[in-house]
Amino acid sequence: MKWTHNEIDIYFPSAKYDLSADQQKLTIKNITLNEIGDYQCEVESNFSESMMKRFHVMTLMEPLSIIFVADRTEYDIKVSCMFHGSPKPNFKLVENELLPLNISSERKIKKVGWLINIFYQIDAIVEKKNATYSCQVSNKAGNHTSFLKVIESNPPKPRITPGQSDYSLRIHISPKKKENFEVAFLSPLSDYKLLIQKVDFDANRTFVNVSDVNELVFPIEEGLDFDYDYADIQMNLLNLSLNSMYNVKAAVANTFGSSEYSDWYTYLTKHVCGNDVKKLFDHVNLVSHETYDGEFNFHPENYECISRISTFANDSICAPYDQLNLVEVYDDIDENAPIILRKSTNSQWICSKNERIRIVYDSHKKSLGFSIHFERKSKISDF
Repeated sequence: MKWTHNEIDIYFPSAKYDLSADQQKLTIKNITLNEIGDYQCEVESNFSESMMKRFHVMTLMEPLSIIFVADRTEYDIKVSCMFHGSPKPNFKLVENELLPLNISSERKIKKVGWLINIFYQIDAIVEKKNATYSCQVSNKAGNHTSFLKVIESNPPKPRITPGQSDYSLRIHISPKKKENFEVAFLSPLSDYKLLIQKVDFDANRTFVNVSDVNELVFPIEEGLDFDYDYADIQMNLLNLSLNSMYNVKAAVANTFGSSEYSDWYTYLTKHVCGNDVKKLFDHVNLVSHETYDGEFNFHPENYECISRISTFANDSICAPYDQLNLVEVYDDIDENAPIILRKSTNSQWICSKNERIRIVYDSHKKSLGFSIHFERKSKISDF
């Protein structure tokens, strides 16, 4: 007996198929769109003609789409829609809810290793102007519509959050979106501006300006032309002082105009053990010694230091479990505070019970030292 899929022989044993002992039952494991199509079994005999039976396997999957601007020229833009579904959905691109668009190209895309591994993309070339577009897809399993608003305007007011690395900030540029509703801009981004001012706290925990406001301008990297998603700032490249606190604002410009400035964001630079963090806003990186690099620069023998971190926000202070093996962390800043024990938990974080902690490091030998990421508990997505 021989089995085929879309006229291609199936060989056993197989990672995708199981065959029963009598070879009459074929089981498809973890079916994806790759396995739909025609299956055929053929039985050959020396005493009679061969027999064949054909089966068609079809999966039903509701369609889903996303519409976006894929390219622009001086006068035109390419509006594209990527969608999936089984059977292959019917599709339509519409401008301003009324005008069906002529499809300039259509293609099938295969994604190796994806659970949904067959996608379709359609494109339409349209005049460069303010408009709303929709991609409407439907099949036997259902229907879906995604929307795109194309506008010529200044960028929206950005907001600042911590970046993915310890020493970066992220400028979020994209406007607020509704579900299935994308926004694209006709004018490409050109640059972003930062206002940076060094600040400190006085005895009343009030901001005090330490320096004048400094303005920096950076070109926008390619890849943010249409949806204005975000840009990352590597703060460690800006020659900021160690053990310091800075207020930062950001504005973004495109070739049409500039956004308003974001709200102030307070950023803490790298702190060296022996210096205190007067107020933890989001996170701070504490290193054992000023030349710490984790690879080459050792601190001297008999090296010790103490740092204190406070939030003054009734918020716990946390650090990754695997970064605390070289230091002792006390659950307050006074001498009698209990040590926070490094107990294995389901979380990767170890947290204080209080809003203040004391970190003690004591090494008799030369060592590469440590780097610890401390973060307020309320800012961690795991909790």
